Amino acid sequence: MASNIANDSPEGNPPHIFVMTNTSAMRYRNGIVCPSSGNGTTDSVVFSCDLNGTGTYNEAADGEWIACGSLSWNDLSAYADWAALRPMTELEFEKACRGTDPSVNREYAWGSNDITGTISLSAGTGGTTSERSGQSGHGLCNYENNAIGGPLRCGFAAMPGATRDQAGSSYYGIMELSGNLWEKAVSLGASAGRAYTGVHGNGSLDPIGSANVPNWSSGPGTGSRGGATTYGASDLQVSDRLWSTEGATGRNNYQGGRFVRTAP
Repeated sequence: MASNIANDSPEGNPPHIFVMTNTSAMRYRNGIVCPSSGNGTTDSVVFSCDLNGTGTYNEAADGEWIACGSLSWNDLSAYADWAALRPMTELEFEKACRGTDPSVNREYAWGSNDITGTISLSAGTGGTTSERSGQSGHGLCNYENNAIGGPLRCGFAAMPGATRDQAGSSYYGIMELSGNLWEKAVSLGASAGRAYTGVHGNGSLDPIGSANVPNWSSGPGTGSRGGATTYGASDLQVSDRLWSTEGATGRNNYQGGRFVRTAP
């Protein structure tokens, strides 16, 4: 899920906080900001992006298309309910990666066990709509990496002429199912997860802004799949289930989100 929720802001931007980390300085490449005063009232809140820290919002290098981390299960489930989507299951995660292809031993989402790590950005592209890796190779992804400091732009490796393997694409063309940020999925390894019925969100939240869809899995019925920027290669493998039953988590910088909707 990208952080492209920014809105135009007036000249003379007020002091702000970085929303997802609740800090005055940007962390983990999450540039979403809002004014640091006036919150908690009935006034509307304007969200913008300031990845480069200039204080001028929504510039070309302010990171609007970087995958959004620091998301909790409550954040994710509320968004899915509001957007009339639903959480995906572990089985749907693997189907999204592999499609109808047979499994490959120790495969990643792009269908092979080749992997190339991103350790730097191509000069001048950081935070822009054309952000891309300074490396190239088969299975290019963002993993086991502290140098960049967080997730990359959604689809950063999908360059013109790239094969599925080079772009890090799933069978269906879905990007970064291995690496970048963890995907939260309903777990087969927990009883709460196995009770999940797959009902879609209805666009309406409870009075405090939380999801209220009947028979959705609660946080304890969820886990994480697909690995993330600071995790090792084995965590990125399609069938790796080491963290598949970890349950609800707080706002961890390496946790993203992805949702599904069943076709009619």
